[in-house]
Amino acid sequence: PVMDARAGVVAVTGSVTADAPLPWGAAYGASKAAVRSLSRTLRLELAPFGISVVHLYTGAVQSRIVKNALGGASVDRFGDGPYAPYMPGMRARLAVSQSSTYSSMPARAYARAVVPKLLARRPPREVVAGGQARYIQVMSTLLPSWVIDSILQRKFVKTN
Repeated sequence: PVMDARAGVVAVTGSVTADAPLPWGAAYGASKAAVRSLSRTLRLELAPFGISVVHLYTGAVQSRIVKNALGGASVDRFGDGPYAPYMPGMRARLAVSQSSTYSSMPARAYARAVVPKLLARRPPREVVAGGQARYIQVMSTLLPSWVIDSILQRKFVKTN
């Protein structure tokens, strides 16, 4: 019934982690890479029905994602095992999306940046918003993967 209306927009929330393989977030990054592929494929499949699909290439946005993912527990619960030497890097990685130090965008500001684009007469294929999103998108396009890996390794895979 919805497709019979021959109009509409589907917004699919992706993440910069599809391009920037942030350590300690393998499953999340992989899922966001899949989401990007899904949005590109759906865009092709739904176009004949007049339905636009917009991929939201999301950077750092302040939310409860870390607290929700950990179920209210602290990342320190992993500190006694083989991850103990990597705890500083894990903490730094988890702080990236939530800290104003990393240009994290408040959720309301993110919505104000995204919603008007989704409601436009001709929505874009992709909306880039959130802290560091444009920077990460450009760097992941211009730099070879080994350079990106090296930068992220030094930043987030620290030992005590």
